[in-house]
Amino acid sequence: MNTKQVTELHTSAEKALTRPLYEQAFEDPKAFVDYYYAEKCRDNRMFAILDGEKPLSMVHLNPFRLRVCGRKCPGYFLVAVATDENCRHQGLMTAVLEESYRAMEAEGIPFCWLIPVDPAIYTWMGFEIVADFRKEKLPYDRVQQEFDIYCLHDETYRRRAAQEAELDQAGDSEVLPDHPVIMAKVINRKAFDTAAGKVFSGDAERLQWLKDRKLYFCEEV
Repeated sequence: MNTKQVTELHTSAEKALTRPLYEQAFEDPKAFVDYYYAEKCRDNRMFAILDGEKPLSMVHLNPFRLRVCGRKCPGYFLVAVATDENCRHQGLMTAVLEESYRAMEAEGIPFCWLIPVDPAIYTWMGFEIVADFRKEKLPYDRVQQEFDIYCLHDETYRRRAAQEAELDQAGDSEVLPDHPVIMAKVINRKAFDTAAGKVFSGDAERLQWLKDRKLYFCEEV
């Protein structure tokens, strides 16, 4: 078996195979995990290394529509980055993430972002801290007025936000790090420059441009 072969999971049945690994790696309440696999996994992308039907390593790409300085563009929030506890330090996660980067670049995604448990895990892969995670949920009209980069609140977003608010009120929300931050990685340079409305000399300049903007990310998944 080639343990480095990365597969994209498409159907709900295929995606459901990753739930045991999710539950092994994360401490989220069952109610939240039920919601996540029933709702968020409808339209996300998953990449995994499988041993038969058992996932050894995975990443989930959850889609959001963004407004970047007045321009609309697609983006992905990377979540459920995990490797089976018996298969770590074998390069599996690197292979999974690199395949996801290729897929996002082909899709024309300017940048992706994540909330790390430990930023050092991702810095060497080109991620940098660009903003704090916003625990305070601001009114959307205020977000539109005050921030340069944020997720668009379309119908799907609003429906899911309402469901997640109910989970939060019941004490069943996702477990976050104590001091969550947003890390971002440049994916498609041409798409990034188009979204920013300027041409950059390199990724360091692109990431600095993100840091200099007012970003609002309060989405847990």
